[in-house]
Amino acid sequence: MFKLMPAKHHSYYYTLFLLGCIGTLLLSAANGQSVKTEQSGTQQAKNQTAVPPRSQWKRAPWTIVDSFYAGIALFYLIFFAIGTWRNVTLSKRIGQLLSSCASSQFAWIGTDKDGQQPLYQDGIASYIFYASGRRNIAWMQWELEWKHRQDPFFYMRRPFENRWNMSDRIHIRIALNKENLPPMVFCLIRARGAKRFRSEHKEVENYCESFSSFLSTLNIPVLERFQVYSESLELARKILTEDRTLQLVSKYGHLIQRIFISEEKSLKQNEAGVTKWIDIQTILPNDLTGVQDFLLFGCWLGDYVSSMSLSSAVIQRAEKLRAMVKEDEEKAKEKKKKEQILKQKQERKQQDVNDVFSLSRSAQKKLEEKQRKADLKKKSKKGYRFLAI
Repeated sequence: MFKLMPAKHHSYYYTLFLLGCIGTLLLSAANGQSVKTEQSGTQQAKNQTAVPPRSQWKRAPWTIVDSFYAGIALFYLIFFAIGTWRNVTLSKRIGQLLSSCASSQFAWIGTDKDGQQPLYQDGIASYIFYASGRRNIAWMQWELEWKHRQDPFFYMRRPFENRWNMSDRIHIRIALNKENLPPMVFCLIRARGAKRFRSEHKEVENYCESFSSFLSTLNIPVLERFQVYSESLELARKILTEDRTLQLVSKYGHLIQRIFISEEKSLKQNEAGVTKWIDIQTILPNDLTGVQDFLLFGCWLGDYVSSMSLSSAVIQRAEKLRAMVKEDEEKAKEKKKKEQILKQKQERKQQDVNDVFSLSRSAQKKLEEKQRKADLKKKSKKGYRFLAI
């Protein structure tokens, strides 16, 4: 059954078999050598990435870049410490000045019962002084906004900012507690920001007129940089021609930003019952000499406004203006309400249309027939007659 092949064919196949065995051995050896090489490379990489013992750690050399950044950090820390210390020192000094002056005007001073803390720190460069318990004045609040002396970048903005933003500032807010005061709105403000201020305060825009030409009659050069908004010339004359006002403006007119008597409605709960405000904003002098003068002027102005009497014509005009403004506000509210209702109806109608298109054709026909009958019924109630067809 099996046929033997010739001898020469046996030697041929034997040679091929030997060559195949030798090739297999060589390939296996090469593969083993490559695996061994990869394993040794992996082991060497692991040895290189392994963390050496702590005893073998070496400190990195100190470079010029490290010295530069360390110098900047040290300079900023020193600047921050000196600026903060300077603001705290000024705050203590002005707190003593305000306490000594306000103690003769108010029954209660400071943020605690004993009055040991006259100033309350409201920020890194902001402090608040509070006093209350005085005739005609419910309370007086001073907000001191210091320059950011602790920040070196604050001084880099000096070429790009005006003097108001780069100076120590005072914001005095006085709440008057006398009832039945005559309606009055008055503002003496720097001409540079007068238009923007008027647009932001509705009582000035609605009730006041500009009487800036009256300032030229006072013969005070610094008043040329101011604008006056008042409900009447009589009110402006009564406030600006007083000796106390003329003395303050003549001495500190280059520092005053505005003197504002308003009827602004506050949204805060502790200010809900106040109907009249006195708002004074000014730059704080470097020698702090004007601190007590501004406090006494605020107290005097509160008493003067509370006891001021205006002519009946001025009061009638002011009340008429307020009635007209209130009527316009009610109309605007009603118009806005109607627009809102119309908008909601349109949205519902559009939603109904979308719902109809989502129905099947038969359901749409039923809905159209129902709507047609409803329209006919509505017209029949109005007196229309339809002929039966």
